Amino acid sequence: TDDQREDDSATEEDSVNIEETTDENLIEEDESQIADEKPIEIIDDQKQGEEAEIIETSPEKEADRQETPKAESIVSFTAYSDPMRAGGNGQGVYLNGVSGNDANGGTSQDDAVKTFAKAKKLAEDKNSDIIVVGTVTINDSQELSLKDGLKVLRGEGFNKFLFEITGSNANVTLKDITIDGNSENKEIEESLIKVSSGATLNITDGAVLRNNKIKNNDNNVTTGGAVYLKSSKLCMLGGIIENCKATIGGGICANDGSTVEFSGNSEIKNNIATEIGGGISLGTFNASSKNCLFMKGGTITENTAGASGGGIFIQAGLRTYNHCIAYIEAGSIIKNKMDGTGKSNKAFGGAGIYVNGMMKNWENGGNVYEISNGELYLKNAIITDNSADFEGAGLAVCPVSNTKIYVKDGAAIYNNKSKAINNDFFLWSSKNIDPWEYHAGESELKMSNFMLGGFPYDWKDIYNNNNSVDVEKYNGKVPSGTKIDLFAGNYLPKSAANLGKVLIANNHSATRGGGIGSNGTVIIGTDEPTKNIEISKKWAADIDDSQKPDKVIVRAYFKLGADKYTIGEYILEKSKGYVKRITGLPDTIQGEKIEDIIGFEEVGLDNFEAKVSK
Repeated sequence: TDDQREDDSATEEDSVNIEETTDENLIEEDESQIADEKPIEIIDDQKQGEEAEIIETSPEKEADRQETPKAESIVSFTAYSDPMRAGGNGQGVYLNGVSGNDANGGTSQDDAVKTFAKAKKLAEDKNSDIIVVGTVTINDSQELSLKDGLKVLRGEGFNKFLFEITGSNANVTLKDITIDGNSENKEIEESLIKVSSGATLNITDGAVLRNNKIKNNDNNVTTGGAVYLKSSKLCMLGGIIENCKATIGGGICANDGSTVEFSGNSEIKNNIATEIGGGISLGTFNASSKNCLFMKGGTITENTAGASGGGIFIQAGLRTYNHCIAYIEAGSIIKNKMDGTGKSNKAFGGAGIYVNGMMKNWENGGNVYEISNGELYLKNAIITDNSADFEGAGLAVCPVSNTKIYVKDGAAIYNNKSKAINNDFFLWSSKNIDPWEYHAGESELKMSNFMLGGFPYDWKDIYNNNNSVDVEKYNGKVPSGTKIDLFAGNYLPKSAANLGKVLIANNHSATRGGGIGSNGTVIIGTDEPTKNIEISKKWAADIDDSQKPDKVIVRAYFKLGADKYTIGEYILEKSKGYVKRITGLPDTIQGEKIEDIIGFEEVGLDNFEAKVSK
């Protein structure tokens, strides 16, 4: 499904805003109590050939987050109040990729040089920073680096991109370089770097992109605090993106068919999206293109989104197979927040990760859209110690979601808390158009009683006095009106912990989905055949039928070395011939065939002596 015909690609005319539209008041428990807070206007009077766009009409403004200015120090120029930004000997080399000239000396804005190569030579000769006052366009292969301590700085009054890397021949590597947006400039309008038209940007060890806080603009959505990708590719093999801000994608925004590869010791930290995607946003408000994230390492931490996806946001698609996808196999997504300050809806906010989606065939303005959900593919995940103000501190999914959690390469979801109450998984299935609008539907679910490594869960049903529950009974299409609220315990076997490659932990949502919030598709683990084992109770020939109880309880367990793990307790009823079938068992646990390590024992039949055979 990664491949797509060229003529399937959506155009700008296809853009439809499908950001989470469920009203913020969905945090109330009963749908009957939900009131519309923000009207949604659907514009039907398009010109012929145009398609519908859903527009937020709420007029309120978000309070602008501003850092306390740092004290000024005296340097040779006043553009930078932090003395570290004065660079080397206090002099700066001016770089203007639009009107500069490499015949100049770089001593002032009027004397700016044109190319980074020239600016680097002058800066390293003078032991000075580079001050960018005009966008530098790069359309070939280059490495951008500076000797220790020197930086590339945004010039005073310059608010556009510092660098634009464009064209299929452009392949730029950042190494041992700091590019600083000078956030004391309160009028910043663009990212540090734009990558477009098939270009590739590589960020490696020693590269730092920081301090680019794009100003709040009620009339204009801003994208990518540090990096904005448009039909291009980012390979982040190392380095840091920090302290940047935008409406969408506080650190990175990938749009119009872009790819992000994230691995190694890479860090995306302390960035802010006033709406979606504090660390990374795959897509924007509009569902119009396929963007992908491949995460095989690195850390996404302490980022904040106002509405969805504190760490990562994954957008849906306007057409089939034209949605955003994240493949996450290793790395850490920790200490991110969805703080609820955004204007767009945030009912299933997703502090670590948010996956968006909507009803399959959505009709608007006479057009029918074959919507495809955003998709998250996650393997070998530990989802723990996340929190939410409402349900689903570990994983929360809403009506049109499709959630599958397999045993092989799956997840251990445990010890997540909502308002200090253990709460690991929440699902709400509802076909009610009001209040869900085009997110209404019946959820699809496949869960297991076994966690990562094949170890058994002890799922508890919060709506049923925390009694143990076989979660496989929920599998399939979940009827409208159903709520599932589960706690999986607070214990993780060491052997399962050792299998974890992805850590989603210590994230907090102001609504639901501390670890993951989803209105789309979440696939955790790898589908593989499971084992079913039948238990049958036989009685000695001399035991009269009147002596036999109506039911027998049998406890199933498996042993690994000296450790014994309870799978569950099962009731064998006399009326059913004392036969019980256990389904969905993992084929192997820690390399051992389940039939070789499973055992059984009767519970509570003190008047009988039991023997177990296979």
